Amino acid sequence: MTAKELLQTALKNLLIVQEKDLNLTIEEAMDLNGAIERISDLVKAMEAKETVSKADLTLADLLINACK
Repeated sequence: MTAKELLQTALKNLLIVQEKDLNLTIEEAMDLNGAIERISDLVKAMEAKETVSKADLTLADLLINACK
């Protein structure tokens, strides 16, 4: 899986979680929205061929696994 695919998968999974309306607390919802924004920005950076750090990719991988 390429870095871009990893980020896109993370974003897709987060959006699915957001759509399910899992009765999240306000704090959890804010964290989820923040993660969606962060991953969305990383996808845009990859599409613009900007550098994305290994830490950002690790975050995306963790988010993918957390959403499974």
